Amino acid sequence: MKKIVIAGFGQPVIDLYHSFKNKFEVVGVILDYERRVKFPFFYDFLVSENLPIVSFETINNYKPDLVLVINYNKIIDVSNSKIPLLLNIHMGLLPVYRGNNANSLSILNGDRNVGYTLHEVNDILDGGKIYYTFSYLIKENETYFEAKKAINTDLVTQLPLILESVLDGT
Repeated sequence: MKKIVIAGFGQPVIDLYHSFKNKFEVVGVILDYERRVKFPFFYDFLVSENLPIVSFETINNYKPDLVLVINYNKIIDVSNSKIPLLLNIHMGLLPVYRGNNANSLSILNGDRNVGYTLHEVNDILDGGKIYYTFSYLIKENETYFEAKKAINTDLVTQLPLILESVLDGT
């Protein structure tokens, strides 16, 4: 079973963890800010699943095949990285909408297509190789809430299959 470390925080990490349990061994979680561990719901999740908090400095001790980033609010320095594969789930449609709050920017620009992009992390912000994009067209009578539900559904149903394919090289 391939080993994964998830870098991130909150409900997105919890949801992905549960969708990965049968396909991957999640060996740890990297938090963007140490104070996040004080959030009871997230701390309780880490304890209940026996997930250690790791760091980019100690990550190689866990020998992950992949580090997956979601809901992580720091820029990751990859200049000296020895991580075999570092992928980011960017909440926005790359390459057009880079940076934070990309789906909000899309809507503010009058673009009704929102979604997420799975891409490799490199030294250019949101500039790595794109592996997968999920796009959702917000209909006239819908809000971003409906789009967010569709995005989350795709994340937990399709992403495990996509990652399995990426890790297998197919």
